Amino acid sequence: MVTEEQSNDPGDSVPTGNNTNYRGGDMAANGVANQGPVRNAQVGGTPGGTGTGPVTPPPPPGPDRSARASIDCDDGSLEGFFPDEARDEGIARMRVPLRVTIESDGRITSARAAADPGHGFARAAERALLSGSCSATPARNRDGQPVTATVTYAINFELSS
Repeated sequence: MVTEEQSNDPGDSVPTGNNTNYRGGDMAANGVANQGPVRNAQVGGTPGGTGTGPVTPPPPPGPDRSARASIDCDDGSLEGFFPDEARDEGIARMRVPLRVTIESDGRITSARAAADPGHGFARAAERALLSGSCSATPARNRDGQPVTATVTYAINFELSS
């Protein structure tokens, strides 16, 4: 089977020789490489530009105004949540880690114990956070806008003497 060369230019030729400076592109009849309309293109250049002007750097980012979400629980407000089951068993203190979702408006919408120490502490900690006994400050993105975030928070239960 024989095929004919498929080319739009009957004068096409294949470069030969050992030119170590050849970087690809079209080859002119005199053996000079044509790199096309854009030379020395750089990342961040102007689309459709000529490649001859300086690259304008992007504007610097503004100051970072990001902030982590925070929760504040008054020790006295948690006392009413101490589980009766733990009190009956003589347990006077316990720490319960939770995963807490704080909405951009500062509402706590989810509180799940990361570990259940038993004796009713996990349920009590979740109830305490969802009851409104604690206040929350939402996280802020780089621009300072409040955003929803999930954080880890630990409640320390302790019976007063």
